[in-house]
Parts: sequence; structure tokens; C-alpha cells
Amino acid sequence: MVKTDTLTHDDDAGSLGERIKAEGYNFSNAGENIAEGFGTNDEARVMKAWMGSSGHKANILNKAFTNLGVGFGGGKYWTQVFGKPLNSRKSKRFARKRLVRE
Repeated sequence: MVKTDTLTHDDDAGSLGERIKAEGYNFSNAGENIAEGFGTNDEARVMKAWMGSSGHKANILNKAFTNLGVGFGGGKYWTQVFGKPLNSRKSKRFARKRLVRE
């Protein structure tokens, strides 16, 4: 999103599923929430907006998801990626190795 300055679930790196598989995360379930226009210190506001939207709230409360990644970039883009791994042991190793900072 930052690279193209466009709020989108799909970009030149592919769909959500394609992007997280490319990072080595093999999943049985995955979901994503994205938002634009909230600044660096707006965590509470973006969460309030997501919780005020039935689709975003459903992702947040979905008991099928057991892992969560959160990102902020470009001074205005927020994302939450939800997943449930196929193999929980591999997932724990993945989580310890992956930290991406802009």
C-alpha cells in the first residue's frame, strides 16, 4: 500500500494468501483488515473504526484465527493480518523469526 499509495487488499505482490504464503506462513484460515487516514498515534481511533464495522469486527473476533500481525506504514496505512497455521510448531518458529520494520 505504501509503495503505490493505494488502500487495497491485493497489490503487485498478490492477494493476502499469496503474500503470506510467500513469507513461509502456511495457513488454514487467513483474514485482513486495512485502514487509511489514521496517524502514527491513532491506535485507539483505528481500532474503534474497525470495531464499528461489522466485517472488520468479525475478523477481530473470529475464533478461527489464532495468530495476528499488525502493521503501520507510510504515515497513514494500518493493517491487521489474521491467521491460523496448518502446523502450530512451524508457526511458533515463524513468529520468533519475523519482525519487519519500515
